[in-house]
Amino acid sequence: MNAIQKGMMLRVILTLVVIPLLKVWSAVDIRIQLYLALAILDNLDYTATQYFFSDNRVNYGPTKEYQNLDKIVDTLSYWYVVVCYLHTGIVTPLFLRLLVYRTIGVLLYLVTQQSICLIVFFDAVKEALLYDMWFGSDYTYLPVLIGSVVLFEIGHKAINERLSNGELPVLGHGG
Repeated sequence: MNAIQKGMMLRVILTLVVIPLLKVWSAVDIRIQLYLALAILDNLDYTATQYFFSDNRVNYGPTKEYQNLDKIVDTLSYWYVVVCYLHTGIVTPLFLRLLVYRTIGVLLYLVTQQSICLIVFFDAVKEALLYDMWFGSDYTYLPVLIGSVVLFEIGHKAINERLSNGELPVLGHGG
């Protein structure tokens, strides 16, 4: 098992444990907990791969293997939230619509390997948790959310391309 696979395995195991456990900790709104857990877990695989499982500190982020596994695990993590929280009111129509939309984009990306699929079929699933908490079914501000996420995806794509071309230094990698 290589460093990328070890990082993803750690993330999958922690996701399977952490997501259902959030039901029992009620100090903070569950949507905030889920948003934070998903965001932290999303970054955990990269951090674990880079700093715990890699002997040579290679930047795995822009590699196809990492990107493919990351998108698959992201999407499966969201579907796991659906399984764990379907009958709690947390999984709203907005959450489900954005999840189906993103799933289509990830599938297209995996087939074509064209990152434009990840921009067009943006990932606003985590953000839907917060949007639903703040605005409920009032979709007046949804274009702002979508615009912000699309701009983030464009910037993320540009940074990944520059990293993979060696145009940017990788933090913590002697450069």
